[in-house]
Amino acid sequence: MYHNILGMKNVILLFFLAFTSLGYVVAQEVDLAGSYYHFSQAKMHEFRADYTEAVDEFKKAISLDSHSSQLRIEFARVLLKIGNVNHAIQQCETAIELDPSDSASHFLLAQIYSNLSNMDGVPTPLSEKQDNVNRAILEFEQTVELDPEHFEAFFYLGQLHLEMKNYQSSLDSFSQCLQLRPSMVPAYLLKSKAYRGLNNLEAALKVLEQAREYDETNIEMIRELGQLYESSKEYEKASNLYEEFLEVVENPEIEFRHALVLSQQERLLEAGSILQRLSNNDPDNLRLKILLGEVLKRRKSYVDASEVFRQVLEVEPNNFTANFRLAESLARLGERQEAIEIFLHLLEINGSDRDAVLIRTSLAFVYQDARQFEKSITLFQAIIRENSENDLTKLRLSYVFKESGQLEKALTLSEELLSKHGGSSYQDNPQKEYYLIARAQILSAANRLQEAVQLLRDQRLQYPEPETLYVLESQLYLEHKDYFQAQQLIEEAISQYSDREKLQFQLAAIYERQGEFEKSKTLFEKILRKNPEHAGALNYLRYMLADKGVQLTEALGYIERALSLDPHNGAYWDSLGWVYFRLNELEKAELNLIKAVRTNDSDATIFDHLGDLYFRLGKYQEAHKYYERSILFSTEEEEQQKIKKKLSDVNGLLSRESN
Repeated sequence: MYHNILGMKNVILLFFLAFTSLGYVVAQEVDLAGSYYHFSQAKMHEFRADYTEAVDEFKKAISLDSHSSQLRIEFARVLLKIGNVNHAIQQCETAIELDPSDSASHFLLAQIYSNLSNMDGVPTPLSEKQDNVNRAILEFEQTVELDPEHFEAFFYLGQLHLEMKNYQSSLDSFSQCLQLRPSMVPAYLLKSKAYRGLNNLEAALKVLEQAREYDETNIEMIRELGQLYESSKEYEKASNLYEEFLEVVENPEIEFRHALVLSQQERLLEAGSILQRLSNNDPDNLRLKILLGEVLKRRKSYVDASEVFRQVLEVEPNNFTANFRLAESLARLGERQEAIEIFLHLLEINGSDRDAVLIRTSLAFVYQDARQFEKSITLFQAIIRENSENDLTKLRLSYVFKESGQLEKALTLSEELLSKHGGSSYQDNPQKEYYLIARAQILSAANRLQEAVQLLRDQRLQYPEPETLYVLESQLYLEHKDYFQAQQLIEEAISQYSDREKLQFQLAAIYERQGEFEKSKTLFEKILRKNPEHAGALNYLRYMLADKGVQLTEALGYIERALSLDPHNGAYWDSLGWVYFRLNELEKAELNLIKAVRTNDSDATIFDHLGDLYFRLGKYQEAHKYYERSILFSTEEEEQQKIKKKLSDVNGLLSRESN
């Protein structure tokens, strides 16, 4: 390796000095000067890549000084360049025989065996590869025994142990290497992998954090450290790491990882902005498009998400993720028939049982939302037949029974589920909460309110957050229009948990339902003084003011603040549209109500508001369409009757127009 470090003249001079300092007893046949001459010629030919001539000159040099281990090592290096591996091995072995204390020959021989074990595309029996690895390890170990400061040998030794999954030996070797060369970043990277092999993620993280002290722009180190942060769910650290790196180096891969982490942090606007830019720069990258679509979907930008997924499908029509996410987005947009067709198509082409369950579950939800209850029930029952222990699917089925009016079946199934899980604790079985709530809601729907209430009360002492059960119980009373009991219950809860925001919010909502406008407004304002970013309170205040037709400018301020906190909430866009409707700014009202229905296509109130808007605009066909949708999704008889009256009025006007 001398010629890689010094000029050619210096190489030859150093090698000559090495010759004369070896302390050999020179026999008559040794000609050091002649050997040196041919060696120098060999190096010149090597420098010019004239390896045939170099080999001839090395042979002449060795013939004049057959005792030189250094000549053999240099000759072996040239032999490797022309692919004569076996001859190179022989020269290394001869060099070791001539001078067993010289670490260089052991190191080169170790490298040769190591390379032989990792040659891609070369048909080598596994046992032979294993033998080469073992020989390489032995030679590297001999190297460091002879030269304890040979950091490269420690590095390669650690690498081989890592490949062999000898993780502790690998750690020991990399530790020795880094003691000798603390700035050797590749050693930190591999040491981190060894710790991961031992499932010690904390130590793996610390090693890579040390590496950053020496090189903050090493792409592999940034990638490894970032993914460790991600797997440990330390998303803030991962995000900061990527941001700091990207301030210095432009790298699309790290930008993609950064966007992925931002999406995990629910920083969806930032993630979407990065992904949109990357996708514009690399329009054929389907991985980018799919993540962009998923981020848009989670932002409830279903129209934009659908467009992105369609772009993927133009290239890969059977891409599972793009098809599945497109169907989900279309379902949210109310395009249920197309969503159903896509899910059915996926069932035809899917290749795994797990995917089939996922598809059928999603398809069942679409049928449920479309009020095609029997199809939903059939799918859920088929999933249960295949796995009788799938209790979450049974839970979903119980809700479909409830919504379709099959209350006896819902009651039977919800009782079975709660009985099965009721004996476990909420800590050991977090899903127990779902079965409890479902049972209470189904009992209430079957007009067995007191049983539902008693069930929730019996669980208060066991439940991790008892105030949640108070809110749920009060909600059941509200559904039965028992406002007095609902209020009394929440006031009792507040006496025990006075600082709980959710209880204050529920009480304010109860006041509003009872028509106690000022009490409700005062309590919501109290919540906002303590938490100015409480989007729910902002929206509720807006709703109250707009519904009363008073303080509409103030209501507008409340809802704009709520939207700044949650810009993809369909209920908030509905609220904004309704305020503009009350202000008679009908163009703005339409714009925001359309945004609302695009993000939440199953809300009876949004459809009702759109019906009212188009009625006022004289667009009776549009009003008719939205009133019908509102009735379809309305769950309260009183509300349905009000909307049916509006629908009747519209039908009368349409009838007059046709005449």
